[in-house]
Amino acid sequence: NQIKTFTIWQDTQFVYRVNDTIGCWDKDTVRINMHRHPVVDAGADIRLCSDGILYREVDVTYDESDLDSVVWYEADGPVLSPNVGLNLNDSGTFVVLVKDTIGCMARDTVEVVVSPELIAYANGNVICYGDTVELTANETGSKSFNVRYYWYEGNNLITTGRIARVNPTVTTTYTIKVAETIDGVECRDSFENVVVKVNPLPV
Repeated sequence: NQIKTFTIWQDTQFVYRVNDTIGCWDKDTVRINMHRHPVVDAGADIRLCSDGILYREVDVTYDESDLDSVVWYEADGPVLSPNVGLNLNDSGTFVVLVKDTIGCMARDTVEVVVSPELIAYANGNVICYGDTVELTANETGSKSFNVRYYWYEGNNLITTGRIARVNPTVTTTYTIKVAETIDGVECRDSFENVVVKVNPLPV
């Protein structure tokens, strides 16, 4: 018996012939059909807000055989979903592995980064009727210098910026919301209510 190793890139037919010392011979033919691996695309890497969730479904193309399985798992971690789709809401590298009924496999990865949660805070104040007060907002959790501040009275946006100058005539509740954009994704993660109490003028 002889073992021969070949590398092939397309459908190929081999003919094997043997001869003995007196001139007798025989041959046999074997045909090898190439089967293309399935192709899987998990999509582009993504960034999510801290309270965000994204359903990601893979795109799979495969050859003449049928698709046998699709499995999502976290890199170096357990299986997360035996389906073509997965809800993504944590940072990490996620891998999808597909296999067809012949046993050919393919995989792709998607990197998920979750932006840190922003927490807004500001102090209220007590003023006299007719006075103007400055309200100053701050935040924790920012990972960039691209934080924006939005001040609301009820549902109405009254100003933007870290400092709001207001002169209510009655006790009023303002809401400060903070937002941050990282990699083109804006997250408005937090809000804080601020009460400005207005005391009447003495008579």
